Amino acid sequence: MQVMYELIGGYMVPGHPIANVIFKTVAYITTAHSINCVQNMKLGHYMKIPSRIMFTIQIVSTVITSLLAILIQDWMINNIEDICTLHQKQSFTCQESTVFSTASIIFGAVGPRRLFSPGAL
Repeated sequence: MQVMYELIGGYMVPGHPIANVIFKTVAYITTAHSINCVQNMKLGHYMKIPSRIMFTIQIVSTVITSLLAILIQDWMINNIEDICTLHQKQSFTCQESTVFSTASIIFGAVGPRRLFSPGAL
């Protein structure tokens, strides 16, 4: 799904890698969270838990998880030495960030029109 979002964002705003990053991030997180929410609601339906209670639990857990993720990430950046470097002693090298950045440059700065459209190399 991320590649599809990168392509759509690249065609919508060619030459703007930051806009592509924002579009891809929002689109992917929204899709992943929606699918997870529907799965949980379905499980709650099978277990005969009322829909309003399931929805409330989903919203509360989303807020709590979002805040915890931000706090943990902030703590890690401020307290782990050499985080996201190749020589970090606990091997926190942040490979997904590198892949994310590279894909954003390819689809945002270069653009899919130069790569996949008629007349492209």
